Formats: sequence, C-alpha cells, structure tokens
Amino acid sequence: MARVPSPENETGNVLPDACTDHWLARDKALHFAGSLAATVMSGLWTDRQLGYHHDGVLTAGAGISLLFGVSKEMNDMERPGNHFCWKDIVADILGVFTGLLVLETMIGG
Repeated sequence: MARVPSPENETGNVLPDACTDHWLARDKALHFAGSLAATVMSGLWTDRQLGYHHDGVLTAGAGISLLFGVSKEMNDMERPGNHFCWKDIVADILGVFTGLLVLETMIGG
C-alpha cells in the first residue's frame, strides 16, 4: 500500500497535521501494545515495590504510560522526516484503558 506523502516545513520536519497513516497500521498496534504493557508493568511495580493501593496503582500505571507515549510523539516532532501523530496518541490511550482493565483484574478493588 502506497503511503501518502506528508507536507514538510522548511526544516524538513513533517507538519503536525500530516498524520496520514491508517488507523490499523502496524505502528498503531505497536503503540497500543506498548501502552498496555507499560500501564500494567508500571502499575504492578507501584503496587509491589512502592506499596501503592488500588487508586494509586491505576493512576501511576496510566500516568507513566501516557508520559512515555506523549514524550515519544514530542520526540518524533523534533526528528527530520517524522511527525507528531494524534492517531498514535489515540492508540496509546486505548492501550492505557485496556491496561487499566487488566490491572483491575490483577489487583482487585
């Protein structure tokens, strides 16, 4: 499948609204899976190593995972030929929500 060329600014960076890849692209699956794993692993770590309780575990799991996802996209914005993609953030958020459901079943309420 051919990829639609993305408009670039004068520095060679792809403009922020140039998220032209498909919703079911491999990249979106990687964002989803990475955020799910980061949410579960960081949540379990805060539970077992730091002794956080239910709400703290869920908050830490989601917060740490979203921090990774947004940081990655901000970094992409600075790299020539790359761009910030809001579809990647949506995939990250869906992964976080799924990870929270997994955490909920693992640690209980």
